[in-house]
Amino acid sequence: RSSMTLKFVDVSSAQGNYTVGSNGEEGIIVKVSEGTGYVNPNFEHVASQAKASGKPLGIYHWLSPGISGASQADYFIANSGEFFEIANPILDCEQKGITVAQVNDFVDRIKAIKGVSTIIYTSAGAEDF
Repeated sequence: RSSMTLKFVDVSSAQGNYTVGSNGEEGIIVKVSEGTGYVNPNFEHVASQAKASGKPLGIYHWLSPGISGASQADYFIANSGEFFEIANPILDCEQKGITVAQVNDFVDRIKAIKGVSTIIYTSAGAEDF
């Protein structure tokens, strides 16, 4: 392969029971949770396929406003199961109303527990927090 670029696919409940490899991707990023009250019902199905395939796996949490970042990190960890130990943690920061303090609290909690940095994802259309 001449390029350093890998093709990943982002899978949330919107994609249903996604079949890993169906789009020729080389890695999978799967939504685990949002806030402290939602878990992607297809998370384990897709993450298990990614693990079995040997493809790189990232797992993410959608940060919600009005709830501490540390509480959301704990919720993410609690619902990640075995995948928390083998996947790269990602924080999706696209919701209006989130704060830098929430992001820092989430990232700090993951670092304290797992000892790794969290990948932060946002988009050009996201509010400038």
